[in-house]
Amino acid sequence: MIEKSVLPNGLTILTESLPYLHSVSVGLFVEAGSQDENLAERGVSHFIEHMLFKGTKRHSAKEIAEIVDASGSRMNAYTSKEYTCFYVKALDEHLELSINILAEMLTESTFAKEMIDRERQVILEEIKMYQDSPEDMVHDLFAKSVLEDHPLGQSIVGLEETVAAFDQELILDYVNRMYVPNNMVFVVVGNVDHKKAKELIEKNLGGLNGSNIDKCLVKPEIKGGKLIQQKDIEQMHLVLGTDSLGRNDVRKYTLHLLDTIIGGSMSSRLFQTLREDRGLVYSTYSFHSYFDDSGLLGLYAGFSPTNLELVTDLIVKELTTIKDTVTEDELTRVKEQTKGSLVFSLESPSSRMTRLARNEIYFKTQITEDHVLEEINKITLADVKDLAAWQFSVDRPLALALMAPNNSDVDKLSALKNLNWGDLGVTN
Repeated sequence: MIEKSVLPNGLTILTESLPYLHSVSVGLFVEAGSQDENLAERGVSHFIEHMLFKGTKRHSAKEIAEIVDASGSRMNAYTSKEYTCFYVKALDEHLELSINILAEMLTESTFAKEMIDRERQVILEEIKMYQDSPEDMVHDLFAKSVLEDHPLGQSIVGLEETVAAFDQELILDYVNRMYVPNNMVFVVVGNVDHKKAKELIEKNLGGLNGSNIDKCLVKPEIKGGKLIQQKDIEQMHLVLGTDSLGRNDVRKYTLHLLDTIIGGSMSSRLFQTLREDRGLVYSTYSFHSYFDDSGLLGLYAGFSPTNLELVTDLIVKELTTIKDTVTEDELTRVKEQTKGSLVFSLESPSSRMTRLARNEIYFKTQITEDHVLEEINKITLADVKDLAAWQFSVDRPLALALMAPNNSDVDKLSALKNLNWGDLGVTN
């Protein structure tokens, strides 16, 4: 049973009672992510995620870790483009401890200057680690190619120059602006009573103050672009894609099925064509990202530089023919695959916690699994073909990102920079 309360200060509380469990998943979700940062703040949401673990007025960072470990609990956090999540998974008998420790981190973190300087070095190392992963970097390159300087196109971890410049004043200014009650969702899933959870959360956070947030987010203008970067690597890493549907579009479930057909599993077209039939790649897949009013659809492949033209041709062939060649058998298979993935995810309390929070953040209501399953079952082959024809048409902006070895053929790379859908054989 899902229950919702909103405290007088605007903090939203969601619980889902699963009495057959002996655990609780407790999550504090703050609607503050990289999309909310200005130029000087790039990476600050992620920085603050780290800092909340670095000591409070009552406990040091080590003591916080010891308290959590001593209760048999697990605590972590992550930052996305649209929100930051802090969570604890604990035995149900430690519900109060879990809420207390998250609330203490939220309201009593000291943001000591010496800890800011120390954590700055940790995050700079994290950025370097990330830069050593071309598969990760090419996705940020793709986002930048299609979103340019929009905040949604920026790296969540930030830039070395911005992270190096963060000081206590900038960090606290962002916390005071974004970490306010009506910009937060507290979620508990497991063996929990809603009334008890609400009382505990209100005891800890009911006195938290803060003004309303008017984010005034700028709608991204998704454009075509080609970005190529060379590094001392062995493989080429390619992402090819375009703009797509927003999360409020009624066709979003159709897009999910189309994405799955293209590259969402071992039976997908990309995997079968590039890896199983030709042996050209180890890793290949497709993906989609939803924003409020728009989105992205992309395809990734990592391969030997000598196979650049062949891999690109095979990918484009799949994109240009899918509107005519997708079959009823494929649709039936991906429907069952999608429904199975949804049901399996709901067997995880942590996944259910995240699902509740995301529904509240994005839609201000709960979208039930029964509704999703019903929508998936209604999708027809004609729906998929129509969306494919729209998705891969010359009207869509083409974006291409490539991480290439330093010794790559310069002429081939230059030719890629001038590609458009028409050059690739796409017609309306």
